[in-house]
Amino acid sequence: MQYFHEKFSVVRSLTVLYLIIPSFLFAVGWLRQAYVLVSVVVLLCFAIVAIKDVYDCRTCFTKKNNIRDWFLIFSVFLFLVVWVLLSGTGGFGFQTTDYRASNALLKDLIEQDWPIHLTINGVNEKYVYYMAYYLPAALAGRFFGWAVANYFLVIWSLIGAALSFLWFIRVSRVKTGNQLGRIVGMLIVFCLAGGLDLFGAAYLKNDIFRISTQNEWWAGYFQYSSNTTLLYWVPQQALSVWLIISLVVDSVFDENNIKYVGIAIVSGLISSPLGLIGVLPFVCLAVVLIVFQNARQLLNRQVVFLNILSVWVGVMHILYIASNQLKFPMTFAWMDVSDQGRLFKYILVFWFLEFAFLGSLILVFVVSSLFFGKRRQNKKITLKLALKDWEENLRSTFDIDRRQFHLFSLSLVVLLFLPFIRIGVYNDIVMRASIPALFIFWSMVTKILFDSSIRARVTHIFLYSLILAIVLIGFYPAVRGISESVEKYHVGPPELEMVSHSSEANSKELVLQRIGNDGSFFYKYIGK
Repeated sequence: MQYFHEKFSVVRSLTVLYLIIPSFLFAVGWLRQAYVLVSVVVLLCFAIVAIKDVYDCRTCFTKKNNIRDWFLIFSVFLFLVVWVLLSGTGGFGFQTTDYRASNALLKDLIEQDWPIHLTINGVNEKYVYYMAYYLPAALAGRFFGWAVANYFLVIWSLIGAALSFLWFIRVSRVKTGNQLGRIVGMLIVFCLAGGLDLFGAAYLKNDIFRISTQNEWWAGYFQYSSNTTLLYWVPQQALSVWLIISLVVDSVFDENNIKYVGIAIVSGLISSPLGLIGVLPFVCLAVVLIVFQNARQLLNRQVVFLNILSVWVGVMHILYIASNQLKFPMTFAWMDVSDQGRLFKYILVFWFLEFAFLGSLILVFVVSSLFFGKRRQNKKITLKLALKDWEENLRSTFDIDRRQFHLFSLSLVVLLFLPFIRIGVYNDIVMRASIPALFIFWSMVTKILFDSSIRARVTHIFLYSLILAIVLIGFYPAVRGISESVEKYHVGPPELEMVSHSSEANSKELVLQRIGNDGSFFYKYIGK
């Protein structure tokens, strides 16, 4: 894994290709001929640059892996295979209730002409939804049938999960050193980490054992999902958002990412627009940090050219998503409830259990390095010198760069404010816009767990032990979800005849959320 830290351009290029392949298919299936031509040319530019980056790193493939390296790769891959094969994807494992609509969408993408439609009260309506994740599998299904489409979806999800974990290592910046135990430990945190939902269920429902059977929905109004919950319920959003946020935040550390940030962001418009909302605060912070570090990085000719090109793809995607009739709630949380006191009570408990308690412990642990690390002997210590000392101690004690600390702090702010917004029948904005912030949050937790110095752990052994205990307790919802899939395991694609069409797959209020407007600018001038 250290090898990937050193030669990461291969993973970066594969990520870009993974994100833009659905955009190719969207362009061909949804746009009129002239717009298809321009979009394909633009996307080919990104594909060529990404492939060229792989070619320039061809020396990466000259290094021979020893038996230990191959065992490490095999172990991680096997773990991810099991994780994905228990997710319900493609019919493997227990399929949650969301798969009723997901399977229906895949079926419609295979059987209908693109762009696909819904039938409401006997009238055909445009189907406007973020469906990028399903397009490659649907294309395979159009040629080879339903079963192949589902098998392809499993492979596509496995690729996305593998890339996401490699980025998790990269973003956390943990020194793996090809140590099997350390990498497997990181993989376990990546897959299982979650909030203290166990206590939330006990406090608000008085029923510990029901937790996760309702998708961590103990707070009633909102939820922050573990990565297992995300993969087992909404892989179509989770995988793309994990990859997009990784490219964005890593651009602060590696200027080679900057040229791909634009296309990564606009690809998210047709994979998870709500998840993309959660990415935007980190985009703003990344721009600020890059400007203060070296603004010239943003003026590189290739960076400017490629990010300008991404605007074209972004406009096509924005106009498509904007053609939705927006028949779903959009308001502030307190404006849509009768008992506001109960709402704020839930918010306080939700904050505390999902991230604030653990986040506060991490902040105390990290900030304490200012006091037990090296300090200047000069009695006249200014704030500037104190901050400089603290920054040096961050590196020596935790190997944390101040930019990581800024990203972590922003994740806490985002997670703090999201519960006050409501978008969607089931308040999807909180669940999906939290994906990027939680990815950053858990990457910092992982960094603290694995890279804290022995001195820091010994000096604050109680604090470190408490952090570890909270992380382990937070595994419960994910473990419960996995065990449920094991108990109800199913092998192979669901029977095609048993899969509904999208028009009947959900309640009417949910189907209405996916209806497009025939009179929109997109369908009048750009879309088929």
